[in-house]
Amino acid sequence: MRVIVIAEKNVVGNAVGNILKEKYGFVSAPKLYGFETYQNGNNYMIISKTDVLHVSGLDFEAELFIFPSTHRSQAKKPLFSAHCTGLFSDDKSHGGKACTLSGANSAAIRFALHKLREYNPDPACDVGLEVTHHGPYTQSPSIFVEVGGSKKEWEWQKGREIITQVCYELLTAPLKCEHSAIGFGGSHYANKHTKAILDSIYAVGHICPKYAISKLTDELVQQMVEKTVPRPSVALFDKKSTKRKDWLKTELTKQGVAVIQI
Repeated sequence: MRVIVIAEKNVVGNAVGNILKEKYGFVSAPKLYGFETYQNGNNYMIISKTDVLHVSGLDFEAELFIFPSTHRSQAKKPLFSAHCTGLFSDDKSHGGKACTLSGANSAAIRFALHKLREYNPDPACDVGLEVTHHGPYTQSPSIFVEVGGSKKEWEWQKGREIITQVCYELLTAPLKCEHSAIGFGGSHYANKHTKAILDSIYAVGHICPKYAISKLTDELVQQMVEKTVPRPSVALFDKKSTKRKDWLKTELTKQGVAVIQI
């Protein structure tokens, strides 16, 4: 079962929920694990009254939780993005569990990014990854699909429709890949890992950026590997910005993961 999670307090999430009801045939259904629920065949959408970063109650098993959301950036640069969730530190101010990663599906990330690029009508709006960050924590794999980085993009009707379409397709798309990976280094927007998905063969799950590598422990590296499905066979290092390379290679070798520098 794959589930779209709508946080009513999120402008884009709430808009996506309304579009799914108005144009995609989602109708009211019996509650799913206590959540207000809408259904279209075997496709499910649940409604949360809380902030999208702090949605709780998602401890039931699902193949994928899909979160449509706003993206906020100081630069306010237009962007469609996708990313996994989890914390590399004990700072829980943006939801999640301290030093704990959520489940991730690298094939879902690859699928979403390619679809966002395909549907994007605006050359001024970029398409790219964000690294693993913020909550909520989910044991099952989850993905955020976002548009931003300012109120202008949140209210852009075409942008909302694109996020809706991608989230809907994620409910039924075959999520398979032969080159599942995790990533290290780079900025918050993981430019090289984005290119590895859009212009190469890889599907990338959890990514630890340059600014968080100093916080990595062997247990967190293990989480990056074990919580990414399909299980990654390679780790993609941003060769210019990945610190602690020798230590990382040792830890990844223990997990049976090869290193490729990009």
